[in-house]
Amino acid sequence: MRRAVIEVMALGIFLLSALSACTDVAPLDVEQRLQRAEDDLAIHRVLYDYHWAIDNRDFDLYVSLFARDGEFVTGKAVIKGHDNIRAMLVGIFGETPPGYVNHDTVELTVNPEIEIDGDRATVKSGAFLLEHGPDGFPVSVLVGGYDDQFIREDGKWKFLHRVDHIYVPLPGEMKVLPKKSKTSP
Repeated sequence: MRRAVIEVMALGIFLLSALSACTDVAPLDVEQRLQRAEDDLAIHRVLYDYHWAIDNRDFDLYVSLFARDGEFVTGKAVIKGHDNIRAMLVGIFGETPPGYVNHDTVELTVNPEIEIDGDRATVKSGAFLLEHGPDGFPVSVLVGGYDDQFIREDGKWKFLHRVDHIYVPLPGEMKVLPKKSKTSP
């Protein structure tokens, strides 16, 4: 019994010393905390704008979310620079017709984990692609995620490196979304 008490006390001392080692970092002052909160919100905005741009085929907005030397990685493809990223979108969806309204799909960002370090940040997030099912209710057709590196460029947060991961369905099983578009009724 005495040995068990000594082991528990030793474990407690170890955990307390480990905890104190983790708290040796100086706390942020008010300005630093405010900057951190503003950066976090700005990065969230980029993540949400990304999906809004895709859903609405706003290729100019989509491209503007990437740094000048930004790259998008999907599978083995690495697409670098604004012109090439835009060409990728046109290749997938075709040019966006005037008055385009998306009635077919919506992509959602979920659970972003943001780590900010000065003018750089890393983000891991999940994504769902939903479309109308046969009965008119939304169905998930794709579950994936992103590994991102952000940079503050010209005072704005941008994707420097975005890696797209598809988890479900497996890439070989994925149906190709048609290059159709609808305009407002």
